[in-house]
Amino acid sequence: MASNTTMIFPLMLIRCAGLPSQWLDDLAAEWNDENLSEPASTEAVQAAFDAALLLLPESPLRSAVYNARKDFFQKKKMPGAAFFRQVNTARALPEITQLLERLAVLKEIRDAQNGFFKRYDDALKANYALLQGAAREETLRRALLFASHDLLERLPAFAEKPLEQFTKKDRQTALSLLRYLTRAAAKTSPLSRFTTISLQKIGGQADESEAPFFQKSQVTPNVALLPAIYEVLLRERAFYRALSLRLNPCVEDEKQKNWLYFDGEQESFQQMGEHPVADLVVKILLENGRKWPFVKLLHRLGEEVDADPAQLQSLVFELVDYGLLEWDLPEKGLSSGWCGSLYHFLGFLPEQPPVVVEAAALLQWLRTAARTLPFQPAGEAQETQREAVLVAKTFFEKYGSAMPPIAPEQIFFEDVADSAESAVPENVIRALANDLAKCWQERDIQAMPAFRSQLFSFAEKILAEGETIDFLEFSKKFLGKRKDNPANRTGLRSLPPTKIGALLQVFRDETGAFRAVVNGLFPGGGKLMARWLHLFPAEAGTALRDWNDAIPFPWQGWSNANFQPAISKKVICVPDGRTAGLPGGQEILLTNLALQREEDFLQLIDKESNDAVLLTDLGLEAPETRPPVMQVLWHLGVPCVSLESLLSERKWSQGAGDWHVADRVEFGSLILARKAWRLGDELVENWLSEKSDANFFQRVRAELPTIGIFRQFFVRSIQEKPQYFDLDSPVSILLFAKILRQRKSPLILTEMLPRAHQNVIQKNGFRVAEFVLELVPRLF
Repeated sequence: MASNTTMIFPLMLIRCAGLPSQWLDDLAAEWNDENLSEPASTEAVQAAFDAALLLLPESPLRSAVYNARKDFFQKKKMPGAAFFRQVNTARALPEITQLLERLAVLKEIRDAQNGFFKRYDDALKANYALLQGAAREETLRRALLFASHDLLERLPAFAEKPLEQFTKKDRQTALSLLRYLTRAAAKTSPLSRFTTISLQKIGGQADESEAPFFQKSQVTPNVALLPAIYEVLLRERAFYRALSLRLNPCVEDEKQKNWLYFDGEQESFQQMGEHPVADLVVKILLENGRKWPFVKLLHRLGEEVDADPAQLQSLVFELVDYGLLEWDLPEKGLSSGWCGSLYHFLGFLPEQPPVVVEAAALLQWLRTAARTLPFQPAGEAQETQREAVLVAKTFFEKYGSAMPPIAPEQIFFEDVADSAESAVPENVIRALANDLAKCWQERDIQAMPAFRSQLFSFAEKILAEGETIDFLEFSKKFLGKRKDNPANRTGLRSLPPTKIGALLQVFRDETGAFRAVVNGLFPGGGKLMARWLHLFPAEAGTALRDWNDAIPFPWQGWSNANFQPAISKKVICVPDGRTAGLPGGQEILLTNLALQREEDFLQLIDKESNDAVLLTDLGLEAPETRPPVMQVLWHLGVPCVSLESLLSERKWSQGAGDWHVADRVEFGSLILARKAWRLGDELVENWLSEKSDANFFQRVRAELPTIGIFRQFFVRSIQEKPQYFDLDSPVSILLFAKILRQRKSPLILTEMLPRAHQNVIQKNGFRVAEFVLELVPRLF
């Protein structure tokens, strides 16, 4: 390999906006920006009236000037034609000349304003008409099936409503629709048809072996139903007698019965003293690879324990309730085929009582609906979603369980693969990756989330260099004293990542050179790609397994966002864990993990092999959604990789008014942070005090460019995702005003980069796209 290059994963995922960028331009209107000030001109006219009255003696002319001044002040009324005929006779007087000139200027301004208000009204109506046209589009309606039924139901009436009859409710519908449409055209949020996915070889065009030419939709039932279905089935003898039981991965022998337990809501450390039957159960499972069929376990207990079979079964169930034992469930819920997998398992059970039959019927109903949805008209598909909720709810109610709180929009999820023509040469991708690797190497800070900082500063207190502590013991100590451990700065760091992933928005700048905005960084090993592998040929999974050298994080919630294939020979076994390793791989028990402090870093190790344990999280849920001990495991095992790692603290400079600005942050061909502005409350409130929407539109169009914000920009707050705005679109600025009024935290405005014409993906026009790359973060 040539010097000063980095290794790159040979495939890149492309997340592409559902609408072309041109759609954003269709919302814009042309404007003549006359920066004429009516208030200043009004004051000048008033001064000219006063000067003329001081000069003129009592006369019909003075009376005419006086009456005109009175009407101007009190009624805001411009003088009429009779006034001008009368005062024109006195044009020789400088004060009269000045008055006439200032009245002429004011009239010009007011005429321009009246013209502006008409243009604004026409442009707003054109915006509404464009949104009405979009509301009739089947593609949009299908996307909203998985986003908002409320909006979907409002669209038919909205689309046909005459503009002159628009009500407040119609205008609210327009703004709601605008949010979704601008997200589909300006962002790459992974949401149904609003964003599509393609996979491409670096240096090659997408073809049938890498990404489909035609749009491929796969609809999957919400896996959050699965634990609720198991809750029902585990009460049924025919089901649980077909399962195996496994020993909690924290238990090593019958004499040491301390373990971690998570019941779906609460996590706790459990312990049990000497207990003859429990000790025997542990011994039997340890003799049989920590897992044994439930029926065989009961039979063995019946041979060795003098007790009634019902008593023994009850005891085993108690051990499950305590978390000492866990059911080895037939379907783990980490693949898009979870519904079919459990359906087939139930179909092969020797006994078929009603609950098993009806659970299988529910699963089959959901599978059939999922296969049918992509081919149904939007209205029929919406009814299918509602019926799915009703069918599931009926099943759970019949068997005394609660239906998970799932809305019709979320009873199914849709993934859409589509081809995308990338015009980015291989050498450009490699150059961007090289710049990113160099930037990573040269970073001078290591940003840590607060939780990780707490962990590391606590470890620094209790561990000397070279010392090791059992992971579970450390977790128990830390969590017991977490409130007493502030997130102090520490000299300790995590093990560096062997691979990193990046979300890049590649574009061509004004000179034609390729550049990229870094939208995000994450630990490498397959995150993002793993989630959508089921849409692509098996070769992609093989490539990912060959690339990955970390162990997938073992605890994932019941969410479609966490779908992932087995890609590693090693797997960490944790309570309630569901990730699987490749056949013939190695299992590392949670109880065999330890935390080791070296000179300036912490690392997890496998106590049996003394090997370092490096994790990668293939799920898309945030770490804080995990139980507390699993959060500790995440922060100690998953390398600290984020865009903040490349950025020092943003420097905000005071602007000329009530605003601050932070410049772009660049490294080579990369933009690490877009230029941003922070608006003060006083400035915002002044804008919002304008007497009409048109006046607000005119004012922000005049004032935002003076601070460096031009036509297209984004606004974000702590709670919300960035929202696109266009100063040339009245309906867009109506939404801007609404967000300003609703703000509960400071708003950050950012430049739009890349701009629409700078995008590099063509699909019926240029489209916003993110390239998901993985690389080794060092140069060779």
